[in-house]
Amino acid sequence: MLNFYGIIIAFASFFVIGIFHPIVIKGEYYFSEKICPVFLTAGILFCAVSIFTSGIVSVLCALIGGACLWSIRELKEQRKRVQKERFPQNKKRSQNASAQGKISEAIIIRPIQKKDNGQLSSIIRAIFEEFGAPKENSVYSDKATDFLFETFSENKKSEYFVAEQNGKILGGCGYFPTEGLPADCAEIVKFYLCPDSRGMKIRTKLFSLAEECARLAGYKKLYIESFPQFSSAVSMYKKNGFTELSSRLGNSGHTATAIHLIKEI
Repeated sequence: MLNFYGIIIAFASFFVIGIFHPIVIKGEYYFSEKICPVFLTAGILFCAVSIFTSGIVSVLCALIGGACLWSIRELKEQRKRVQKERFPQNKKRSQNASAQGKISEAIIIRPIQKKDNGQLSSIIRAIFEEFGAPKENSVYSDKATDFLFETFSENKKSEYFVAEQNGKILGGCGYFPTEGLPADCAEIVKFYLCPDSRGMKIRTKLFSLAEECARLAGYKKLYIESFPQFSSAVSMYKKNGFTELSSRLGNSGHTATAIHLIKEI
């Protein structure tokens, strides 16, 4: 006699996993990690039921219970994916958080100050580590990353802006006449934001400000160097009119960069 019990369990496993994956995505979108206690309670109950039942019912309860407990960890991973902008963020939830006072002060965009050096260098290097971008021959290993205020203060044809909230630096963006670039071309440099700022539209505001100030400073073109790991940023550059080059321009010293873009402004 043929035994289909194992096949039934296999298909039930695929079915349960397939159901719970979108549940986790929707759960994070609408409720964030606050829904974890629900998954924990459901997981314990289903596992308990599986102990006191038998046959296929016991197996299904155990699978559902395990999936509920797995969802607790997966919610945290989903939150990281949202922060990396791989999934959309619930804007209404962000607005509610603001209304509840979680964002107590407005975000200020201002020129860089010397006191910002430490926070900015930490943000930049943390992002390289988060996305696994090359550390050698890049901004990560560049000594100037620790002295951004001095770098921009010493060059009158450059500017750097930071976004600040409650005394905390969220990130920054600037333009700089990198060595070897044409006289009418500046490079968009050190454009990085901490995870907490994602979804606040700071990226667009900083980038637009740097581009407009570069235009007012007399530059006709803007150049950018980046990495495939920063695909979301590269996509934004292209949407804003940047086109990809076949080779690098200038001599930034960041020879590890693999993507090079330019735009007329």
